[in-house]
Amino acid sequence: MSRVTKKNPGRILFVGSGPGDPALLTVRAREVLGWATLEFTDPDVDKGVLALIGIAVEESPDGTRPVDVRPALGGAAEVATTLIAEARGGSDVVRLVSRELMTADKIGWRRRCRRSLSCCRGSRRRTPRRRTPTPPRTPR
Repeated sequence: MSRVTKKNPGRILFVGSGPGDPALLTVRAREVLGWATLEFTDPDVDKGVLALIGIAVEESPDGTRPVDVRPALGGAAEVATTLIAEARGGSDVVRLVSRELMTADKIGWRRRCRRSLSCCRGSRRRTPRRRTPTPPRTPR
């Protein structure tokens, strides 16, 4: 019986562009955008933020940077399916959304992506925490 090794899945990273000013991005957001090689963006992301994508990626010998920026077209389910397919292929995918990430609609969308991707993580899947019962209070 032979053992088949699975290719490690990539990650899906969500970055919010905030109000649109690149100077107001967090340090981590700038770092993720700088190293991104595969990016899916909303159409209304500011051009100043888009200019930060792939600036830390090394240039190839012909002078170009191997950065793939694609628009996030379709509904949330279609975009999530595309992101998951790319991540299962081993790519780290960055999803750049306009405005803030913590709106109720986008939180639900992130949860659906996380659940769908967890099926291909294999042994890295986390087990839910078990709550330990708290001791009863003693009357004073």
